[in-house]
Amino acid sequence: SAGTKLLIAILFVLMFVIFLIGLQIGRIVEKGLEEAPPARVVAKPDIPSSFDEEIAKKIEGFAGEEKPPGGEQGAPPGKEEERETAPPARAEKTLPSEKPLPAVKQEKPAREKSRVNVRTGYFLQVGVFSVEKNAESLRERAAGKGFPVVLERFRGKRGRLLTRVMIGPYASRDEALRHRGEVSRKLGVAKPLLVVRK
Repeated sequence: SAGTKLLIAILFVLMFVIFLIGLQIGRIVEKGLEEAPPARVVAKPDIPSSFDEEIAKKIEGFAGEEKPPGGEQGAPPGKEEERETAPPARAEKTLPSEKPLPAVKQEKPAREKSRVNVRTGYFLQVGVFSVEKNAESLRERAAGKGFPVVLERFRGKRGRLLTRVMIGPYASRDEALRHRGEVSRKLGVAKPLLVVRK
């Protein structure tokens, strides 16, 4: 029929149009690919193997070098021995200026005189001691009672050094005898002995 023939004709026309369109698209794509710049290929430069070996040797040389600790360099053996044998320097102290100390007078030992601190006059002997400390004790006790006291050192019969404790001096014999009772009572001495020094 006429309608079927028309439909077939329209299909053929459409198929032809689609074919033309596809052909045109393929040409456009092909043309675009041809116009695109080719991809650059970076070629690896040829490095000689000898160059690599030299670099490796230099790296090994740096790693193999060992510096002494603290950057100290070994001193010659002669100097080391001189350091060890050299005596240490003496430190000199500067003392502040000091004033000279006054000379200390040495006390001369008591000379063995028959009379020590004894003046002329009349005395009442209250004791004789071989130990000087005991004589000093009695002297202090008598002085505390208000009596004038005199110590006299002398040599005994056997050469021993003795100390005599006496009260006085008095101006006369009678004055000394008048004070005998008072001295005996206050110091506890039975009978003080009268001693005359002229």
